[in-house]
Amino acid sequence: MPGMKIEITRSLLNFLIDRGYNYCLSRTVCIENYNADISITLTPVKYKPLLKKLPLAYDTFFAIKEEPMQMAEGIDETIIWVDLDEDMVKENSGLISMHA
Repeated sequence: MPGMKIEITRSLLNFLIDRGYNYCLSRTVCIENYNADISITLTPVKYKPLLKKLPLAYDTFFAIKEEPMQMAEGIDETIIWVDLDEDMVKENSGLISMHA
């Protein structure tokens, strides 16, 4: 099922941690937006990825309790998304906020 991007929040990260996710793959791109120059998309995974064998679209990964928690506090001129499976979002719609 295709992914659904949701703006990062601490509660969203805690939701993912509660479900066994420990890391986030990260993809960073420059954008032209009225309130941001950078877009970071995080994709949660349960197991530690190998840096040398990341999926093609990703440039690094983070421990979900470290950098992503800091990112949830906000970074100037940066939009941060969490890419979730659409089925997960539908199944947990009462627990996952679609807005920050």
